[in-house]
Amino acid sequence: MKAHIEEFNTIGAAFVQPASWIGNPKFKSLPPRKFAGLQTDMDKIIADFKKSGNDVSILNDRLALGLDEKGLAELANDKILYVRLHSNDKRFEFDMPNGNEAGAYPNQWVPGGETKGGAKEIAVKGTEKISHDNDINVLKSQFDDSEFIQ
Repeated sequence: MKAHIEEFNTIGAAFVQPASWIGNPKFKSLPPRKFAGLQTDMDKIIADFKKSGNDVSILNDRLALGLDEKGLAELANDKILYVRLHSNDKRFEFDMPNGNEAGAYPNQWVPGGETKGGAKEIAVKGTEKISHDNDINVLKSQFDDSEFIQ
């Protein structure tokens, strides 16, 4: 576990955020212990996604999002933000996922720090302090290294 966390502390993490997933007015910030992938793994997944012409099934499969056909269709029409968390960003701390995080979907989350799709993952502590006010552009403004990929 220590080596897994240290890899993220060295390389950094990244995550994708569909705009519609932050639309609930009850939740104006990111969830605590948000899942993120190892930045190098995520960069490869995003490159494959772009190369495919934005086939959202790549994100679904590699990140174990657990979307059905309806969810895939909705994601295909959504605005998606790609956020990189640099290892020196003092707002966050990396921790092993334990399955109690928001997004640890039944039949999708597996222990061990890797998605079912083979991407290394981590729980990011401190994300609940990032307010987005249900606006993907507000979220984007809080991360220097972020881009819309769709």
